[in-house]
Amino acid sequence: MKVNRISKSQALTGMVSLITAVILFHGLIITGVLPYEIVWAGKLNSVQEMYVFEAVSLFINVVLLITLLVKGNYLKFPISDKIVNAVLWFFIVVFSLNTVGNLLAETLFEKAIFTPLTFVSAILLWIIVRKKKKRPLLKHVFMYFNGGRYGCSITFRSRHYFRHKQPPAPLVFHLVVSSGKLVSSVTLS
Repeated sequence: MKVNRISKSQALTGMVSLITAVILFHGLIITGVLPYEIVWAGKLNSVQEMYVFEAVSLFINVVLLITLLVKGNYLKFPISDKIVNAVLWFFIVVFSLNTVGNLLAETLFEKAIFTPLTFVSAILLWIIVRKKKKRPLLKHVFMYFNGGRYGCSITFRSRHYFRHKQPPAPLVFHLVVSSGKLVSSVTLS
């Protein structure tokens, strides 16, 4: 079965959509359309507290939205890609910790809605900032047992493969223990 992977552009579109929806949600909380008791783990004690917490939340989500738009080249800012990625890594950590916090929330709404939302957000952000996947250097590892002999064989991809995208000439390392003695060999096929 083939699994379709989410591309960086799809993850970026998904995150922009999610953050926009979250900003609208917090706007509905501030305007009183939705009760503030359903957010912040149900621990807000007053409307004034709600205004402070929601203002901070809106600010943070707007910063994330702008960062995502810069990452996707929808907004042009003279800021290095390293700084943008650092901000996104920070949000990966925040969303990961927030997922745990939402699991411990007192309200079922936060557990049911925001736990998966923050978990998915962390994964989408990770897809956005991760580096291009390199082919692993290690190709095969074989363990074998034969009578009194046991050992392993490890095959590495050659650097030639990475430069020229041609079939590799693998470097094979054999480690064999026979009669309690270590026997090893290295071959280039």
